[in-house]
Amino acid sequence: IYERLGLEGDAADEYHHLGIVAQRRKRLNEAEQWYRKALEIRERLGLERYAASCYHQLGLIARERQQFDEAEKWHHKALVIDQRLNLDRNAADEYHHLGIIAQMKQHVDKAEKLYHKALEIYERLGHPPSLINTLAQLGVLYGQQNHLHEAVRWFGRAWAIAAEYQMRVGGQVLVDLARVMKAMGEEGFAAAWRQAFEGQEPPLEALREVLRRLEGGET
Repeated sequence: IYERLGLEGDAADEYHHLGIVAQRRKRLNEAEQWYRKALEIRERLGLERYAASCYHQLGLIARERQQFDEAEKWHHKALVIDQRLNLDRNAADEYHHLGIIAQMKQHVDKAEKLYHKALEIYERLGHPPSLINTLAQLGVLYGQQNHLHEAVRWFGRAWAIAAEYQMRVGGQVLVDLARVMKAMGEEGFAAAWRQAFEGQEPPLEALREVLRRLEGGET
């Protein structure tokens, strides 16, 4: 209907949403085709904000294909537009995803800087739930470097927010914390937690239960 009526902008929105559906079904080639159809219209009509959304999704597809340089290119194109249009939340999301790409390329210092850029914006915007993924990624980053005290601090911050807002992602963060506790030993983990969180006691019983499930083969 949109195509017949010449409503190109609306047609582009539908192409974009069809891309999201295909992407969630892991049909990456099909998703890319839909996003590129949406992008061609949005670029031609000068709809920069919406073109940036296409760049973002194309970046996710490239990353899933492990085409990291390509993914970096797309996310950077989105970031440039977000910064120019003062779309701070979107810019923070791009920093986060650029951080993941840097981490996957084993560029640890670059990844750390990008995550902190994302956190600075999220914290300034004052919406705690938007911090969780980046806090958890920093936990993963430090855990991979065997900086387990730092991993405790970042995972712990993510878990506290998830618990406060009753977010499902808190379950995964608790799993990450349990794995760190197993690596450190319960005593060392508890000491690191108290140091990171001003003497507060860690959720040891919940973490023990997670470890019991993991060791029993449960997910």
